[in-house]
Amino acid sequence: ENTLLLDATPTVEMYKYLFDAEDVRREGTERIEANANITQIVDGQYHRGTICQTDSAERGKRRRQRIQEFIDQECEEHVGANEDGPDVILVGHQRTRKEGFFQIPPNAEWIDFYTGRGLDRKNAEALIVIGAPYPNPRALSRLAEMLTVGKDIDLGKIIHDTDTQVFDKIIPTHRQYLYDDGEGNGYQVETKPRWGLLGELLEDKREREIHQMLHRIRPVLADDVKDIYLLTNVQIDVPITT
Repeated sequence: ENTLLLDATPTVEMYKYLFDAEDVRREGTERIEANANITQIVDGQYHRGTICQTDSAERGKRRRQRIQEFIDQECEEHVGANEDGPDVILVGHQRTRKEGFFQIPPNAEWIDFYTGRGLDRKNAEALIVIGAPYPNPRALSRLAEMLTVGKDIDLGKIIHDTDTQVFDKIIPTHRQYLYDDGEGNGYQVETKPRWGLLGELLEDKREREIHQMLHRIRPVLADDVKDIYLLTNVQIDVPITT
């Protein structure tokens, strides 16, 4: 009659349809502070096409060079910190790894998006998320249809094209970081408008995937401060230091 789900970043709407339940009660939702300095960029989402871009102007190449320099810098800073495994965890697109766009230093470990949930790398001192995952829109639609088979409901929508205007004031087009510059000023970025079940599924495959990955080094349980870098402006539900 009652089903217990252990999920740190639950997609409530998905579970409602999966178990044909009218309501999903969440417990333990209070925020637990992580012992980490979390730094996030604000100049781009850096999805797979941007990271893997190859063009005559070599913009993609220059972008990857800057990221590589940062990876090397962090790995050098933390070298020898973990005697039992990698010092630095790198999280990114599978294609990026397969096509060798980055050189992975000896004291680092690469984890592809969508393959790391549940992994424990608590002894690593730093984690770098390179870009943001973005699920295949058709795959999201198929999943939504599968979850609601036999039900006549509006699945919602995701506005993938950033040039498309959204006139419904209820649907947010910007999201604010959990950040304060010390003078009461925050920061917000443009986001892809979404609503309904499709919007929730996108949240699970993008924002919550990043959230899950940064916790692979267990910042909540750490005695020493961890360093986490989000090389994407996709807003997630964690306090940002810088």
